Amino acid sequence: MSVLTHDSENQEWMQGLAGTGDLWEREMLARLPPDLEAQALALGAMKRKREIGCASDLLRAMLAMVLGRWSHRTLACWSVLLGIADISARGWGKRVGPCADWLQWVLRCLGRPMKEVSVRSQRICLVDGTTLGQVGGTGDDWRIQLVYDLVEGCILDVRLGDRKMMESLVDLPTEPGDVCVADRYYGKRQNLVSVDAAQGYSLCRLAPHQCSLEDEEGNSISVLSFLQAQPEQQRVCEGSSWARVGNRRVRVRVLGLRLPEEAAAKARARVLLRGRRKRQQVQPQTLFLAGWVILVSTLPAAQWSAVELFWLYRQRWQIELLFKRLKQFLLLVRLNSRHPETVRATILAALVGWMLHEQEAQEVLVVLSQEQAPDLVQAYLPLVEQWMQEDVPLAETVPVLPAVSVWTLTSCGLTRLRSVVWGCWSHQHLLACLPRLQRLVCPQARRRVHQLLAFRAWVQRFFPAKASDLGAVVENLSP
Repeated sequence: MSVLTHDSENQEWMQGLAGTGDLWEREMLARLPPDLEAQALALGAMKRKREIGCASDLLRAMLAMVLGRWSHRTLACWSVLLGIADISARGWGKRVGPCADWLQWVLRCLGRPMKEVSVRSQRICLVDGTTLGQVGGTGDDWRIQLVYDLVEGCILDVRLGDRKMMESLVDLPTEPGDVCVADRYYGKRQNLVSVDAAQGYSLCRLAPHQCSLEDEEGNSISVLSFLQAQPEQQRVCEGSSWARVGNRRVRVRVLGLRLPEEAAAKARARVLLRGRRKRQQVQPQTLFLAGWVILVSTLPAAQWSAVELFWLYRQRWQIELLFKRLKQFLLLVRLNSRHPETVRATILAALVGWMLHEQEAQEVLVVLSQEQAPDLVQAYLPLVEQWMQEDVPLAETVPVLPAVSVWTLTSCGLTRLRSVVWGCWSHQHLLACLPRLQRLVCPQARRRVHQLLAFRAWVQRFFPAKASDLGAVVENLSP
């Protein structure tokens, strides 16, 4: 709980919630970085300690706001009821924006795993972006790019910008040995070279018209001609080339997977539909490429075969599901502010709350897969071995296997997180806090007639005996 740093004539209103912060202090504070207070002062989140006693209370208030999509006035009421601070709605609004840099530091600290658990001593980093709207905007006013550790289940990095921000792998916090998996918008030469310069590896979907490659002598090569030269019975093919940016170039592997005829026909139909919608003529080369999945990678062939790379790229869909869960459970679809710093702090606070939930969710999955129901994972081992033995990492028929409902776990986990962050209070405590809440629940006069207050005045004037029982009268009124 917060500690007042100045004298107060009446502190009883803060003493009625003994024990309500126990879960927050006992469970959540242990997951936060130990130098939370020092970094809040250094990064400008707590320039003034007036009312708010410590950085953990400020973080709790930010989480409470984003988990409930509260207005600043609702946040001010909550802070009074929980005994954190007695600050006006405008005062809370001024404190949100300066927290952005501090929240990004907290997010990066939460993204560092407590123990080293990896596959082949490499982190599998999924990279992708999505858009968010704002009130009165066009729906794509803000763009987020996330780097998600597939093995640990945590967010490693986040980039925020407006609709003009480009999706890029340049200057990502890549560690030596990391594998960056991204879609076709990242399959460009500068991204491949940048990740290689950081001693990492990349695996991206390739659009031949967006990434020009060259051979050993520096001559341009045609990916289309390479695929057309493959025999029809060959479903997986691989070639070697180079990607050059300036004086630096990196050797890449070009991999092609021929889609089954039914899947290829659906892909070509989508291309034709998009061409008709945009009133563009679809070229025959485009229709041919629609029947292939083309990847470009810098991973060595001695460690990763072509089949394994196609299997790994399929897991990129997990970051799409992550965006879907973020928008569904945290309601990160339309933001209530247009100020860049406020928007940035709001998004980062939501991601911090998601990371706190994700840590608990990963622990639940470990218990389910190792202690309570180990057959959940064991049942999939024969299927994975079958995929690895075939020419393509796809099975014609998938058997019915046990599964874990990630959506149910997410719903339960975020419900628990909200209850821990929000806390609770008694009815007697609410009545005791009414003098401090009056300026928030009765903020100002207005020209429109308040119908409920007008009805109360009418009851007091004409039915004085009923005035004391107004609550029962109001409940029986129709809307």
